[in-house]
Amino acid sequence: MILNFFGIKNIPWSENIPAITPTVTSVPAAATPAVQPTLDIPEIPQRTTILKVTGADGWVTSDPFTVDGPYWELWYTADPLTTGGQDTSSPSASYSAVFPKLSIQVVAAPNNTIIETIEPPGGLDETLWARSGIDPRPWIEKFYQGYSQYYLKISATNVRSYIVEARIPSQPEQFGTTAEVPATPRSTQTWKQYVIACRVYRQGSSVDVTLEGGSDASSLQFISLTENAQVLGNIGTPGSQTPLKIGTEEQLPVSDPDPVWYVIGTGHFLNGDTQKIFETTLEPSTAY
Repeated sequence: MILNFFGIKNIPWSENIPAITPTVTSVPAAATPAVQPTLDIPEIPQRTTILKVTGADGWVTSDPFTVDGPYWELWYTADPLTTGGQDTSSPSASYSAVFPKLSIQVVAAPNNTIIETIEPPGGLDETLWARSGIDPRPWIEKFYQGYSQYYLKISATNVRSYIVEARIPSQPEQFGTTAEVPATPRSTQTWKQYVIACRVYRQGSSVDVTLEGGSDASSLQFISLTENAQVLGNIGTPGSQTPLKIGTEEQLPVSDPDPVWYVIGTGHFLNGDTQKIFETTLEPSTAY
């Protein structure tokens, strides 16, 4: 009655009041480009594969492999589970964060000495690769210690699959001529880190190298030099049974038009061992 007095109709309290349905506008999330799984490593004619290991989560010890030259490379790739979130292929199928990891130990077979432990630079972050638009796979690690036998110990966690390969140059002359190979038998019974001191600097259009000493200088036969992977020549005489004399100085000409020179010196020893003894980037008027 009071409502009618004010001109308001009676409210039918016995009837159901219709519910108000809110309007929801969905905003699509920004799409993140997918990174295609890298399940293979391309072959190139300049390299020959001498070992290939494939696997997923867990520990693996590879078969031993022999490097008959002064240089070899480790090529590897992996397809990780998604970092920081649940993945449909995760072993536990849980919603907890996953942290992919790949670790490769390079072991010298003669005495089971670990030469180096290698992991992907920056980790295995597929999301980061997608955002940056750069897929860093495969990774390549270079070794200037050869003429020996090795094997790999590989550990993987939260990885769908991985491939690890050991490769050597298809043409030995890419990193040294056959004349540079010592005639003495190579030792495979011991592994030693040689200590050699050299002074390396630019002298006009040449690289100047002086042998200054080191605790193992008495067993050094000669030094071979490369600049940007091009052979420059030798300091000393390959095949000689006399150690390279301390104070020996040589200038080797460089024809590379690049103003920056990346120089590597490899020591060749009387027992047949070979080891990188220096590497440096030389700019004009830069000494090492």
